[in-house]
Parts: sequence; structure tokens; C-alpha cells
Amino acid sequence: RLAPVVGGEPGAALVGEALHVRIAATARTVWLVLEAADGQARTNAATLQRLGYVDVRVTCDLAGRERVVEGRAGARSRRL
Repeated sequence: RLAPVVGGEPGAALVGEALHVRIAATARTVWLVLEAADGQARTNAATLQRLGYVDVRVTCDLAGRERVVEGRAGARSRRL
């Protein structure tokens, strides 16, 4: 079990790709925006595309690291 805050990050932020997949697959929204761990934004973007999201893009944080992934639920988005 993780502490509620580890190194300034919420514990849930440290569980990896599986949480992003679950959020993306169960979200009931038109747009989904996720914060990605350092070096994981492209993987998260590919996951959104695989689940049927469209207009997927990656945005850099103020330090220039790819950190934000967003996408719009497409007509054929897969849900769990």
C-alpha cells in the first residue's frame, strides 16, 4: 500500500498504465484529460487511440516534458 502522498505525488499517480486504461475505458465524458508520468505520455496516447478516442494529443508541461494526454471519445470508444 502506498502512502497518500509519495514525493509530492498522489499515490494513485504512481500505479502505472493500468489505472489510465481503466479510467479511459470507463469514463462517461466526451473529453478525457490525463496527467502522464514522465516518459509515459506517448504510451497513454496510444492507449486512448486503441480504445477508440479521437483527436488524441500530447501536451508538454512548463518544463517541456510530455505530460498531458487528452482525447475525445469517438463513436466506437470501447468501454469496460
